[in-house]
Amino acid sequence: MSVVVFFLIGVYILLSIGFVKLVGRFTKGKKLYKYLAIAACILLPTWDIVLGMIVYFPACLFVPKVAIYETAETEGIYYEGMHDYIFQPDHNTEKRPDYDLVSVGWLYEGIKKDFRFVESKSDQKASFIYRCSKSENNLTGKKILADVAICTVVDQPMSRYMVKVTEIKIGTGGIQTKQIFDRATGKLMALYRQATLDPFFPFFNWLYQADGGGKILNCFGSDRYYYFEYEILKPIKK
Repeated sequence: MSVVVFFLIGVYILLSIGFVKLVGRFTKGKKLYKYLAIAACILLPTWDIVLGMIVYFPACLFVPKVAIYETAETEGIYYEGMHDYIFQPDHNTEKRPDYDLVSVGWLYEGIKKDFRFVESKSDQKASFIYRCSKSENNLTGKKILADVAICTVVDQPMSRYMVKVTEIKIGTGGIQTKQIFDRATGKLMALYRQATLDPFFPFFNWLYQADGGGKILNCFGSDRYYYFEYEILKPIKK
C-alpha cells in the first residue's frame, strides 16, 4: 500500500510542476500567480492537516480543562457519544437483535474494572442502547465479548451516571469534551476538555479518510482523558 501511495505522490509532484509552469506561461511569468499556483498545489492535498495544526496549537493555550466536582460508586456506567460503534459481522444492525454482540466499543474495559454492567447508546444505522454485563462460564450458545462480557439491547439505561462525549472537528484538529452527569439530579460531576490533532500522513486524507498515522495528540500529552470516568466513578465495593 505504501508503494502505491508514494507512486501517487510522485505523480502528483510531476503534475504540480507542470501546472505551475503552465500558469507561468499563461501569466507571462508574473510571480504572484506563480506563487498562488504553488500554494494551491501544496494546500490541495494538505489543507486539512494545515488547518488542524493552525487550530491545535493556539487551542492548547485556552481549551484544556479538567474539573472534578463529585465522585461516586456505582454498579454501572452509561455512555453517549463514546463506545458507540458495534461489530456484527453476520447480522443486520437495522433490525433489533435478540442475540449477544461480538463487541460494543470498548465497553469490556469497564467490565474488567469490576463494574457489574456498562451501557452505551449507539446510532450506527439504528439507535439502540446496549448493556454489557459480565459473562458466566456456564453460558452456552452465546457470542462472548472478548471472553469478558455479553451485550444485549435494552429499552432504557439502568445506570444513574452518564458519560457524555462531544467532539468538534476542524480539519485534522478538534476539541473533545467529556462530561460526567448524575442522571437522577442532572448535576455535572466532572469535566475534561482537550484539543486534539490526528497525525495523518499529509496526502489527500480529507478525500479518502485514511487511517491515522499514529496516536491522537493532545495538549496534555497523556491518556488520562480516555480513562477519566474511572477516576470519577468507582465500582461498588463488595
